[in-house]
Parts: sequence; C-alpha cells; structure tokens
Amino acid sequence: PSYIPKIGDLMKNKTYESVWQDIQDSGWMQDFIKNIIIKVNQPKVSNSISALNLISENDFSLNKESSDLNTVMSELKKYMDLAVNTQSPYFINQLYGGAHPIAVISEWVGAFMNTSMATYEIAPVATMYEKEILKSLAQQMNWETHDGIMVPGGSYANMMAMHLSRFIKNPKSKTEGHTHKHVVYVSDQAHYSMKKAAHLLGYGEEQVRIVPSDQYFKMDVLKLESLIIEDLKLGFEPTVVVSTLGTTVFGAIDPMLEIQHVCSRYKIWHHVDGAWGGPLVFSVKPIQEALKHVDSVTFDFHKLLGGTLTKALFITQKENLLSEANSCAGTQYIFHEDEDSFFDTGTKAIQCGRKVDALSLWMTWKFLGTDGFKNYVDDLMALRFEGLNLIKKYNFESLNDPEYLNLCFKVPVPKNLNGVDINTFQKMLRKKLMKDGHVYVNYSSSEKQGIFVRLVLSHLRLNSVVLEDIFRIINETGLSFEVSKVLSSVESNIENQTVI
Repeated sequence: PSYIPKIGDLMKNKTYESVWQDIQDSGWMQDFIKNIIIKVNQPKVSNSISALNLISENDFSLNKESSDLNTVMSELKKYMDLAVNTQSPYFINQLYGGAHPIAVISEWVGAFMNTSMATYEIAPVATMYEKEILKSLAQQMNWETHDGIMVPGGSYANMMAMHLSRFIKNPKSKTEGHTHKHVVYVSDQAHYSMKKAAHLLGYGEEQVRIVPSDQYFKMDVLKLESLIIEDLKLGFEPTVVVSTLGTTVFGAIDPMLEIQHVCSRYKIWHHVDGAWGGPLVFSVKPIQEALKHVDSVTFDFHKLLGGTLTKALFITQKENLLSEANSCAGTQYIFHEDEDSFFDTGTKAIQCGRKVDALSLWMTWKFLGTDGFKNYVDDLMALRFEGLNLIKKYNFESLNDPEYLNLCFKVPVPKNLNGVDINTFQKMLRKKLMKDGHVYVNYSSSEKQGIFVRLVLSHLRLNSVVLEDIFRIINETGLSFEVSKVLSSVESNIENQTVI
C-alpha cells in the first residue's frame, strides 16, 4: 500500500499512555461523574426534539480532519444532554428501566479490559462468572443438569431454542440442510422474535402455528394439542412449542405445566420465553415448579433486574447440546487442546467474538444476592395493586387483571372533546406525554381492545410515590387538551394516512 499507518497516527501523534494522561489531567472524568449525579436526580426523561430539528441543530458529520480531545469530550457531554434519560423512574416506556450503579461501573471495567468470551485463555475470570450465573439460575429451577450461554438479546435466545430443537429432532440437518417439515407453535400473544427466527432458520413463517389465546391472553392448551394432531396427520414434524412467561403486551403467563404435559406426550421440545417474566423465578414457587421440566428458557437480566443492555442468556437442561449443534471445522486457529480447553465457551456460540456480559451481571448479583433479586420482584409485584387502585381512582378503564407487571388501560376522552375517538385519543395522549418529556409510557393495541396505554412496572427506581405522580401526570395531560388542537391533529393524521 502507498500509505502504512503508524501507531502514532491513530493517537494523533501521541502515545497511548499520553492520551489517557490527557483525559485524567483534563478533569473530564470528574465532570462526567457530576453529570451522572445530575441525571440521577433529574426526574424529567427528555427534552423532546423531532428528528428534523435534531439534524438541523447538530453536526453529525465525520470529517477527514481530526478533532482535539476537548471537542470529543464536548460531544460526549452533548450526548448525555440530548439522550433519553432512562435512569429516571418516569421512564416506563419499555420493558426495562434504569441500570444498577454496580452494573454500570462493571461495564466501564469490562469495556476497558475489552476481552472476548470465545476462549478460557482470553477470559478466564469472566468464563467462571458466566459458569456460576448459569449454575445459580439452574438451581432456581431445580435442574439437575444444565448448559447455556449469554447472548446478545432475548430474540437471539429464542432463535437458539428453535435451532437446537430442530437439531435434536433431526441431527442430520446440520450437514444435510433443512429437509423436514419442522413446525413451531406459539401463542397469538408471543413475541415477534419467533417469526423472525423462523425466517432466519429456514422454517418459513407458514410453518409457525399461531395458537389462539383465551380470555386471559394465555395459550389455549386444547387448541395447541388439536393443531399438533392435525399437523401429524398432514406429515409435518412438530418440533418446538414456545410458552411465554410474561407476554409483552398484557404480561400473561402461559399454562406451562399443562403445555409441558402436551410436549412430553408428543416428544416436542418445550421452550419458555422468559425474557420479560423470567425474574419471577426468584420469587414465585409455582413458576419454579413450572420451569422444572421444560427443555430451555430465555432470560433477560436487563429487564427488571437492573442490568445494562443487554444481559440475556439461553439455558437448557440438555448438557453438551450447544457445542454439538454449533461446533464446526476450521476453528483450530483459536480453540486449542490443553488442560483448560474444557472451559472454552466459543464452541457453544453462533458468533465468535462475544462481549463479556457476565462481568456486570455477576457483580450485580454478588452485590444484591439472590435474596436482593427476590425482594425487588416482590416489591414490584406488590406495587401493581397500587397501580390498579390508581386506575380506579382516575376512572380509567382497566383492560386486564395483571398477574405480572403490565397495566393496560384506556384514559377516557375528556367531555369537552366530543367527536374524538377513544382509540385515537390514547395515541394523542401518549404523543403529548412524550413531547412534554415528563413521563415516557407506551401504548399498544389488539383486535378486541383497540388502542390503549400499556404501563409496565419495570423501572429499577419505581416506588409508590413515583407511580402516583405518573398517574397524576397522565390524568392532567389528558385533561389539558384543547378541542381545536386535538381535532386538527386528528384531521392531519387521517389526511396523512390517506396519502400513505
């Protein structure tokens, strides 16, 4: 090549050590901690800004010319100022909220050490952290054997379950390809990641059976079995049933014990998507019993339990199956036979390089203890009753009797807004809440219930005082709409939809 870069060029003619020294001398790290404390004590979630305004008011360009350290530090501070403050307990927009201080600090250390989880020799301590996390989780479910791995997210873990269930049903699929008519069974309330996994793995969406749910949004077991029987008659091969432990919208818990009986009868892999409801395993004995005999489970520790994004894992009772299904030739350059190679985790994974997610999760678990996780889940489960009382207090319409942490309700249209559809009003209300930036809450929809507010009790810092204030803000925001502005917004939305 005409130009061979030198190490000094990557450091702007400075040494690696001197860049770190400059960062220390600048005092920026101390300022960074001060900004964190400001964010921690700042209840407002964001100063909402449209994409067009964000682009026009900021310079996102990457230039040929280099920038100095002060410029980069200034940009980092700007990012903190503009980013959504998920550490605020008023951020209840998604199925996660906040991150434990121990988890955050551990992430910093992990980023600096910058190791990969592929082999024991590059990540000896983190390998043992991950091993202990899986062991402790298996103990919560009373499993005698287990295997597992931390993955980039719950969707990835669900895909792993579909992948392994097909392999154990037809091991030749690893070498001969996907030749059987494998079928997946999921509830109509299941997460969309199952269909995405079907696309990627070659099942095809038409071989994902959608099992109807009952009036409580749980999988109908009788209809599941009838679908299995029908598929067997047609020559299909029922491969995996996915139960959901805490559905995304209503927080419903599928009847896992009954589903397990069906799976055992027809020799079908039973996977539980516990990405959202998995933390109940620390608190609820019936959940522990229900998970005792399933084949695999998805857990997301970044949802509810204070982990940083992402802290997901896949765990199965089938020992050595991950390596059997995922190992292949051509890996001798990285996996070497020695006294510690037994501990290499790379053969279990689909990807090669893998972030050391176990570090911050192990540290958080160590700090809080298993009892700490249990107490936190217990507190939030108690808080849902306060949420139901607040729904009644403000005369909102409750749409579910939550067995988990999802509160679904409709806010009535104020009397002065005659002619505004109640479903449209839920979207308008949520949009205004987001624009004001004081409360981030989501909405969802279903064929029967229409559009409604979905408030999830997911934040690490949520308590009775904050929850009552959230409902107050929602109620006052609903009452603050002006007729002319709402009607013009509705007409604009209808016009835009017509154009689309």
